[in-house]
Amino acid sequence: MQGKIDHFVYLILFILTIGVWLPRLQGIIDLRWDGAVYYILATSIAEGKGYQLLNEPGEIQAIQYPPMLPLIVAAHQWILGSSDLLIVGPWLRLSSLVIFFGYIVTIGFVAEIVTETTCGYS
Repeated sequence: MQGKIDHFVYLILFILTIGVWLPRLQGIIDLRWDGAVYYILATSIAEGKGYQLLNEPGEIQAIQYPPMLPLIVAAHQWILGSSDLLIVGPWLRLSSLVIFFGYIVTIGFVAEIVTETTCGYS
């Protein structure tokens, strides 16, 4: 019986995740504030120019922004062969949805393990 409950809980988590993400899957990606800087850094990385700001004169190295997000965006640009936001944007959203869903499932696994070890349920 417990296995059926677990599957039901994960089904509800999946439905809630899709419900939360449906409004986010429309429109273009928001490039206000730091989003534009991360996208420019990603374009620079994807073009092989290093971790520098392409929107500034000269070759200014970016040091204040964490590199993980630009690396993820650069990987999308490199795989898709384009830095066009209209091409890369939908794939970034889909990747974010997959990462978010993985995060939710991981939280479910951890909660299940903690419940089993602290409460003695199995």
